[in-house]
Amino acid sequence: MLRPLCIALLGLLLTWRALAEDAFSIGGDADFPPSSWSYRDQLHGVGPTLVRAALQERGLESRVDPRLPWQRALLMLQQGELDILTSVYRTPEREAVLRFVPEPYLDDRIEVWITRQPQPAVSALDQLRGKRGLMIIGYSGGQQFDRWAQQQPLSIQRVSSIAQCFAMLRAGRADYLIYSRQVGEAWVKRLGYEQQFSTLAEAVAIEPLFIAVSPKPEHAWLVDYLGQKIRQYKRSGRLDGWLQQELARFRQQGEDEPLDPAPTR
Repeated sequence: MLRPLCIALLGLLLTWRALAEDAFSIGGDADFPPSSWSYRDQLHGVGPTLVRAALQERGLESRVDPRLPWQRALLMLQQGELDILTSVYRTPEREAVLRFVPEPYLDDRIEVWITRQPQPAVSALDQLRGKRGLMIIGYSGGQQFDRWAQQQPLSIQRVSSIAQCFAMLRAGRADYLIYSRQVGEAWVKRLGYEQQFSTLAEAVAIEPLFIAVSPKPEHAWLVDYLGQKIRQYKRSGRLDGWLQQELARFRQQGEDEPLDPAPTR
C-alpha cells in the first residue's frame, strides 16, 4: 500500500518542481513604489502586476523574488539567474549586457528633495556643489545628471534605504536628496512626513522606467511581446488603472502597518 502512495507523491513532487523551474522569475526594486516594492514577502507594484498579467495571457507561470537587493537583482538578470526585472533605467552600460523592452511603462521625474524651512540649504540645482547630498545605493539621477555630478564633483553619500535618507534630512545630517518625485511622495505620506519635505521646482531629469529581460537566447521573444502588451495596456487604460490601484495599496499598507523612521547612522 505504501509503495504506490510513495511513488504517486514522488511524481507530484517532481511535477511541482518542474513547474517551478519552468516559471518565469520576476524581480523589481524592493523600495520603489508604485513601480515595485516588497511587503510581507510579496513583490507589489505596477511593474510586477503588468508582467504577471502579460505572461498569464500566454498561459505562462511566473514566480516573484520579493526582496532582492537592487544591485544583486541586476547581476542575477545579467547572469541569467533572473528572467525579468522591472523598474529599470535604460543606460548604455546596461544595454550592453541586458535586453530592454523598447516601450517604457512609467515615467519617473527625478527631483531634489529638501526639508521645508524659511531658508533652505539648497534652492536651485546650481547650489548643490559644496552641500551634503544623499542617494540610494545603486540609484541613478539620469545619465546627464550623473555625469554632471562627477564633473563638479558633488558630495553625495550613498544610503541603503529611502526611510534612512528622509530621517537623515530631518536630523540635519544632509542638505538634499536626489530621488523620484512620485516614489518620494508615496514614502513621505507613508512615513508621516508630508509637511516636512518639498522638492525644487526644477527637475533633475525625467527618466522612463523599463522592463529588462535576461540575455538568455530563449527569452528574446519576451522583448517584442512585452512591448506589445505595454502599448495595449496603455491604450486600454489598464496601465493607468494599475497605477492608481498600486498607489492605493501602498497607502493602505502604511495605515495597516506604520513604519518606524530609519536610524540616522
